[in-house]
Amino acid sequence: MWLTYPFMLLLVIPLACSIVISFVIVMVFNTSLSAIFKRIFRNDISAWLIKYVKCATYLFGISGGLIGHLSDEYMPQNYLSEFASDPQISDLDDEMMSELRENLWISMMFGIIMARLVGTIQAIAQMYLVLFAIVVIAYIAVKVIELRETQLR
Repeated sequence: MWLTYPFMLLLVIPLACSIVISFVIVMVFNTSLSAIFKRIFRNDISAWLIKYVKCATYLFGISGGLIGHLSDEYMPQNYLSEFASDPQISDLDDEMMSELRENLWISMMFGIIMARLVGTIQAIAQMYLVLFAIVVIAYIAVKVIELRETQLR
């Protein structure tokens, strides 16, 4: 059964989601970044910057999407043990308890996946916000330099 190694699922699922979302975001913004950097910088520098931004996007996205620590709160046995003292739940047979545990894991996985997707997108969006603020300043500087050069001629 897929619940045999629940701790591994808590490690693998957020990592896989973060990698996929980071990859999709890199693919979506690839042509835009290329055009922006080629306009502002020389071709050799723009190619290097594009690679750097792609790498940074992966790093920020994956690190933003991973769980910082896996504490006991993510383990359903703790949730189930809290309710074990309840007479209605303690009377459940093993099959119903197994179903409850499986449903709890499904709901927890959904919550973790959604939280990690938001974390990934948020980290990448923050990185791109800072990046594009710097790019706008660089673009203005390039325009000012071009304007001065045309006025001097």
